[in-house]
Amino acid sequence: MDSRATRLILAISALAMAAPVWAARNESVSVSFDHRVTVDGKAIQPGRYVFEAKPNDTTIQILRKPDDKLIATVEGTWVALNSKPRQTQVQTDKNFVEEIDFGGKTQAIRFMQN
Repeated sequence: MDSRATRLILAISALAMAAPVWAARNESVSVSFDHRVTVDGKAIQPGRYVFEAKPNDTTIQILRKPDDKLIATVEGTWVALNSKPRQTQVQTDKNFVEEIDFGGKTQAIRFMQN
């Protein structure tokens, strides 16, 4: 095999091995609501959803389950927690989703009530 082919194979292998590391950086949480809630001013109907967040991005996507349809894109703010929660928790105040605390992490995503 020539050296260009060898380098190409090595580069593809390195990217393939790094892909799971990149994917692991996204934070997500599954949640079910039995009543209408508001997240950053967007109304979310009762049902099952996944909130997906990237650690260095303030944009959160809300996907409906089981069809993974994008329902809303909302803005949040990453905040530091004093301690790591054991499990992921969605903090609500009546009908407003205020914060998502990710299990085992010292960061949470907080939403404004518009």
